[in-house]
Amino acid sequence: MSLDRLSHNHLTMTQEFISNMLGVRREGVTDAAAKLRAMGLISYGRGLITVLDRRRLELAACECYEVVRAETERILHYLPQRRAVLDIPPPPLVKLPGRPVHD
Repeated sequence: MSLDRLSHNHLTMTQEFISNMLGVRREGVTDAAAKLRAMGLISYGRGLITVLDRRRLELAACECYEVVRAETERILHYLPQRRAVLDIPPPPLVKLPGRPVHD
């Protein structure tokens, strides 16, 4: 849903933040992200997720994505929509002390 309002494919959020939003353990988010990366749908590093294949990612999601997307659009129709994916390079990864940087 976050990408629906952005003009690029980069999400700046940590797996810990995602786990808190979803109310699940961070390890579950890490496992899911690793599976999506293995499928070639995303790449990720500390605090940065890049969607590589949006169409295939949506196809891999459950049907609830489309239901929630349509309802969000119905209720929040006045908010700006995603216009076009711009070729914007992702922000640089920041190495935090004691944490490895992946991809």
